[in-house]
Amino acid sequence: MVTTFDGPTGENCVARREASNSPLQALTLLNDPMFLEMAQALSARAIEAGNTPEIRVREMIRRVLSREPSSAEIQEIVAFADVQTKRLQQGALDVGKLSGNEADGSGPEAVDRAVWMLVARVVMNLDETVVKR
Repeated sequence: MVTTFDGPTGENCVARREASNSPLQALTLLNDPMFLEMAQALSARAIEAGNTPEIRVREMIRRVLSREPSSAEIQEIVAFADVQTKRLQQGALDVGKLSGNEADGSGPEAVDRAVWMLVARVVMNLDETVVKR
């Protein structure tokens, strides 16, 4: 995975890495099992933080980006969460797989976990998250 993110090999010491952004990096961040589990854990923390979408977005941004989100960012992410909620309720996505508990793939709690897992994947895939500047 280090080469996917343009990391140096063990034979070399590099004082500063070149920042890059490739489709392979995005695919890894969106689909690698490790990142999916991290997104599920992040969504669980956000759900524990509060019951409003705004509180949950704030919690995710604070944990991942170590800063407060702007009101525009909160609105955009909440709108994304609303769209994902509709998609999950319509059956367009597998709630059980996304929520992390395939045995409990129905019900409002599972949909809530799946929605916030999808939101966590978005936050974790932001350029600001991936590339240190």
